[in-house]
Amino acid sequence: MKKNRIIITGGSGFIGINLALELLQNKNNIILNIDNLTYASNDDYMLRKYSNYSFIKENIIFKNKIANILKKFKPNIIFHLAAESHVDRSIFKSNNFISTNIIGTYSLAECFSKYISSTQKSNNNNNNNFKFIYVSTDEVYGDNFLKKKYRNFENDRLLPSSPYSSTKASSEMIINAWNRTFKLPAIICRPSNNYGPFQNKEKFIPLVISNFLQNTKIPVYGSGKQIRNWIFVKDTVKALIKVMNKSKIGKIYNVSSDFEIENLKLIKLIHDQLSKRGLVTNKNYKSFVNHVPDRLGHDFRYSIDNKKIKSDLKWNSKTTIADGIKETINWYLDK
Repeated sequence: MKKNRIIITGGSGFIGINLALELLQNKNNIILNIDNLTYASNDDYMLRKYSNYSFIKENIIFKNKIANILKKFKPNIIFHLAAESHVDRSIFKSNNFISTNIIGTYSLAECFSKYISSTQKSNNNNNNNFKFIYVSTDEVYGDNFLKKKYRNFENDRLLPSSPYSSTKASSEMIINAWNRTFKLPAIICRPSNNYGPFQNKEKFIPLVISNFLQNTKIPVYGSGKQIRNWIFVKDTVKALIKVMNKSKIGKIYNVSSDFEIENLKLIKLIHDQLSKRGLVTNKNYKSFVNHVPDRLGHDFRYSIDNKKIKSDLKWNSKTTIADGIKETINWYLDK
C-alpha cells in the first residue's frame, strides 16, 4: 500500500494533536508536524514515540523555509490547522491573527502549489493524490440569531463578526483563489465548536471544568444564553480523515454534530456530571456563575447544516455530549 506523506501545520495544537494521534495509528501515514509552539501548543511527547512521526518548529509565514521543508519531506497531503484561534485575543491584539492566519495561509498555498507543479513536471504529470485540507470554522458565517432555527449551508454568504473569524474567512478566499488560478488541490472544512482532550484552558469547556474543580467563579458573557453547536474533537478528526481519503478536490464541508445548547445550560450539564462523581459539592451551579460584560461583537448563535458531509462521505458524529464531557473531564483529571 502506498504511503501518505502528511504535513500537519499546528500539529501540537488542540485539533492537530488529536488528528496526528489518529493518523499515526496507520504506519502507512508518515507525519510531519510543523508548529511554532505558541502558548496554546501541547507537548508532543505522545507523538514522539511513533517512528512515523517527526517535528519541525517553524513559523508558517516564512515562505522560503516552508518551501525547503516541502522539498525535503515531499508531502502529498497537507492538513492546515495552524492558527491563532481565541476570539478574545483577536479583539485586543489582532496583529498575530493577521500574520499567522492570513499570511501563513498564503505562504502555504503558494509553496504547495509551486511544489506540486514542479513535482508533476518531473513525474510526467502524475498528480500523486495531492490534497490541501484547510480547517476553517463555523464562525465565518457570522451570527445566526435572526434566522431562528435556520442552519447555515456551505454555499451561504460569509459574514464574519470578529477579527478571528474574519482572518479565517480571508484564508478561505485565498485558498479558493489559489484553487482556481494555480490548481491548488484544496478542500475546506468548517467545524463547529470542538471540545475534548488537549484543549487549552482558556476555551469555554475546559475553563468551566477547571473553575468548578477549583471552586472558583466562571466568567459568563452577557446573559449566557448564547447558543453553540458542540462536537467532540475525535469525531472531527474522523471527518478530516474521511475528507483525506474520500473527498473530491474543491469541496467545502460543514463538520458538526446535531447538538446545540445555551452556554448556561452547558455549564449546568458539566456541573451535574462533576456532582455525580463527588467532584463538586455545591449543588447550585448558578452560584459559580459570574456574569460579565458581553464580548465586543459577540455572535449569539452558530448553527451549521451537516447533511452534505453525511451524504458525500458517509460520516456522522457519534459521540454524545454526555460521553464527550465525561471523557474530557477524565482527561483533565488525569493531566
